[in-house]
Amino acid sequence: MRIKISRSSNKTTARVNQGQQLTGARNGNNGSTQPEGTRRVCGFVCTHFLCAFLVFLACYRWKHLLPGYESEGSQWSKSKLSNEAATSVSATATTTLPPAVPPASSSKALDFSAPSLVDPSTVKRIFWMHVPKTGGSFFLPIFFQFCPKALAAERAAVGPGQQIDKEHLFDQWLLKNYPPEKWCNKNLMFYNMPCPGCHHHYSEHPNEEFFSLTVFRDPTERLWSGYRYNRQGSWQSDSNSTFYEFIREPNIMNCQLKMVLGHDCCKQNRQQIENMRLNVSLAIERVSQPRFFFGITERWAETMCLFHRWFGGEVLSDVDFHNNRKGRTLPPGKYRDDVPPHQELEWFEAIVPIFEARLKAANCLAYSPP
Repeated sequence: MRIKISRSSNKTTARVNQGQQLTGARNGNNGSTQPEGTRRVCGFVCTHFLCAFLVFLACYRWKHLLPGYESEGSQWSKSKLSNEAATSVSATATTTLPPAVPPASSSKALDFSAPSLVDPSTVKRIFWMHVPKTGGSFFLPIFFQFCPKALAAERAAVGPGQQIDKEHLFDQWLLKNYPPEKWCNKNLMFYNMPCPGCHHHYSEHPNEEFFSLTVFRDPTERLWSGYRYNRQGSWQSDSNSTFYEFIREPNIMNCQLKMVLGHDCCKQNRQQIENMRLNVSLAIERVSQPRFFFGITERWAETMCLFHRWFGGEVLSDVDFHNNRKGRTLPPGKYRDDVPPHQELEWFEAIVPIFEARLKAANCLAYSPP
């Protein structure tokens, strides 16, 4: 660059500035003294910061609003999630679930060579974990097995070969008319009296030996039954809400898993749900313990066989198969694929082999009543 020096200092300054501008124009800086590399770095950082902020907003929205659905007329139609998005969400949710403990490593070997695995007279503490919409009638075989005097009284009241009055086959009626301290095995106690069937979650009882007894149900079937039963647990007061709207509510899913881990089925508020951590491995380990009996609603006959092989007695058709409230069964092929992935699905899939291993050991696999 050649600069002509003038006698006037003002002219000299002007020509120097003009020369710098021309040089900047040739270099593509438009007169700016900022280096090109610095400007590119700033642009790169700003772009990535904006992308990260958009991703954060998307994640926040997903966290507080599960995929929604709406109904149009008599047809069910998805309204807020395309098939591509549903596939993406499903894959992501599945990969983030806690790893399950293999059933073989957590299942305790049980010896059913004796007439019963446990002598019922030695059972002193019973926790009946009544999960909503899984089978409240399970209390009948429990009560009559451990309270044989009550069963004998009911048999005597109706005469030989007659069925027990159906009005008497409810947990609250039995507990009121046959107080356990008088009619059950010596020193037997039901936890959570006077209403042991009021959907109490699992709790530890230090320094006490107790048996947990419950029935689990296919998670999707249980959701459908709860929906049909007045939208059980729903935060909404809309009796016309769709099944899809019902399962979108954050507190509805994982009920069985939550209860095994010591939480209420669905009484949490949004903040409690966000802070809740569901340990699938711990839940598998807990139900596999020898003092934790569980059956499966969809396999009721096998469950009754296993129960009596565990605690003794015979399968009683008028008691063990009495259904106080017939649940709603999910229509074949409907809505099952539309239930969002959740941890209870993984947990239930892991405990079925534990159940079947117990059935096989007790010779109850594929059992059907005579």
